[in-house]
Amino acid sequence: MTMLVFMLTLAWCLAAVLTVFLRRVQMCFTPGWQVRLLAVGGLALALATLTSTLALLCAAGVFWHLPEPVLWVVVGSGVMLAGWRPSVHLFRMCQLSRGSDVFRRAAIGSHRLLIVGDDVAQAFAVPGRGGTVVATDGLRKVLTAAEFEAVIRHERAHLRHHHHFYVQMAELAACINPLLGRWCGAVRFAAERQADEDAAQAGRAVVARALTKAALLTSQASLAVPGRLGISAGADTVVRRVGALRGPGPRRQRAAPLVAAVLLLAVIGADLVGTSDWIQDRLIPEAGESVSVVYR
Repeated sequence: MTMLVFMLTLAWCLAAVLTVFLRRVQMCFTPGWQVRLLAVGGLALALATLTSTLALLCAAGVFWHLPEPVLWVVVGSGVMLAGWRPSVHLFRMCQLSRGSDVFRRAAIGSHRLLIVGDDVAQAFAVPGRGGTVVATDGLRKVLTAAEFEAVIRHERAHLRHHHHFYVQMAELAACINPLLGRWCGAVRFAAERQADEDAAQAGRAVVARALTKAALLTSQASLAVPGRLGISAGADTVVRRVGALRGPGPRRQRAAPLVAAVLLLAVIGADLVGTSDWIQDRLIPEAGESVSVVYR
């Protein structure tokens, strides 16, 4: 019984503690490692908390001696409720990807850069096969050549590092478990910081100026044209990014936090497998499995 309680609460305890100390966790890793570890860890935690909750429902059904068909209905209902928001999110992402085909088809040449005749200052990356960077004339006119090139390098870094993939992992994790909602912002911020550092290889001051100008222009454009996708986030995020660019680049990643992160991911994975196996033992016992094993 003690082991069962430990299995059912471990993932939830880890999710709560890591979310509370998320900012401190980020400080232990470079932006590139933050993107990967937070995205993968967040999704693993979301799945582990889901299986823990389903295992709790299953345990309650066994304790109350519910008939097997009723137990199937209870667990199946939990799966459907938990899968509703992720399914809607994935459907919307598929629609958005199909709608973005117009940019991918319009971009020609090996540079995959599309300049749109729009006075509103904007730039963004369109991921997928034939990933494309889209920028407007409005942005190119107000930035110097070096600043505009820094923005393009920033957006290409998003494509090169597949940031969209990791961001969607974090979004799915938050859909499965709303407790992990803060992880989405953390992954997005880390992705922007990694792209900033990639662009800053040609000069940190230039990227800082370009980011500051783009933030001001985008905020004005968003007021004029509601719903338009921006290239920068809130003021606090921009201030943090510019502040980081004003200082030295990130230090080399230390090995100790990486080892700790890998071990923690292994623990989360073991808990996920353990709770999933516990549910399977009660819903679909393996052939030849004794009752003492199934109901231990």
